[in-house]
Amino acid sequence: MNHNEEGYIKFACHWTEAPALIPESVFDEVNAARHRMLEKGLIGCYDNGIGFGNISIRNPEVPEQFFITGSATGHIKEGAPAIYALAERWDIARNTLWCKGPLRASSESMSHAIIYDTCPEVQCVIHIHSMELWKKAIREIPCTPGHVSYGTPEMALAIRDLILFGKMQDHGILAMKGHEEGIVMFGRSATEAERQINI
Repeated sequence: MNHNEEGYIKFACHWTEAPALIPESVFDEVNAARHRMLEKGLIGCYDNGIGFGNISIRNPEVPEQFFITGSATGHIKEGAPAIYALAERWDIARNTLWCKGPLRASSESMSHAIIYDTCPEVQCVIHIHSMELWKKAIREIPCTPGHVSYGTPEMALAIRDLILFGKMQDHGILAMKGHEEGIVMFGRSATEAERQINI
């Protein structure tokens, strides 16, 4: 297995280049939500050019799959079908994803995948960044442990455990203590996922 200097398994993305695959109606729903997150500065690009935040939506034709914004797309203001990749399958333990589309899937895909695996009713997952909201969130809502780094199998499993064993019955939102600014929202639609931000 491939480990980084911290001992975590590196994210491996097996990408098959292909034309945009996301259906128009699915794109319209998820991209409208993405645009609203961009307007609020919750998805975007830092001054150093590094993008942050991403959004995904379950594939209605194959519910075991999902569409997710591609890697390094935070700077793109006007979304298009070409910025979405189809996550076809994944292996959480090996931190490995197989995807298809014009771009590689986001390296945050595993956090989305574990939510879809754990919650069959969830149709949309949104990962946002906000220092102000994050500081409030880590005091008020369920959080993953501070020692768990983002982009690792440990983070995906921590999210799963929080959903299954944490007090999340009234929440479709969690904060990542080990990922400063990171908050994840999810719901039965893009609109429901967005509404979770009222913490």
